[in-house]
Amino acid sequence: MKNFRFACCLVLSSVASTCFAQSNPVPFVDQPLVPAAVTPGAPAFTLTIHGAGFISGSTIDWNGAPLATTFVSAGKLTAVVPATNVSAPGAANITVVSPGPGGGSSNPALFTITTPPPILCSAPSQSQEARHRSAPSPRTSITMAFLIWQ
Repeated sequence: MKNFRFACCLVLSSVASTCFAQSNPVPFVDQPLVPAAVTPGAPAFTLTIHGAGFISGSTIDWNGAPLATTFVSAGKLTAVVPATNVSAPGAANITVVSPGPGGGSSNPALFTITTPPPILCSAPSQSQEARHRSAPSPRTSITMAFLIWQ
C-alpha cells in the first residue's frame, strides 16, 4: 500500500509540474528590421530585431541558420550578420526561434540585399551658381501679397 501511495504521489507530482510549468512565448518579429536592407558586398553589420516574446535563449535565424544573438530585452534582439551573407543581391528570410517548453519560430520577415536605384541629379555648373546668387534683373517683377485680418 505504501508503494501504491508513493507511486500515486510521483504521478500527481509529475502531472502537476507539467501542467503548471511555465511555457516560453512564441516570438513575434515586428517590421521594419534595422537596417531594412543593405547593398551587395556590404561589410558585416549589426541587425536589430524589434518584436515581442523574446527570451534570453532566443536566436535570430538567417535563412534557417542561427546567428550569434544578443538578448537585449523581451522586445529587442541584435546579431552580427557576416559580410558573406550579403555578398550578392537577393533576400533573406529572418525569423526568431525560442527554445521550449513552448517557444518556437516567429513570423518570417524579409531582409533585402539590393542595389539602390541610381540617383539622377547633377551639380550645378559654376555659371549656374553665379546666376542664382546674382541680384534679380531689372525685368524681374516681385509680387507681394498682404493679408489683412478683420
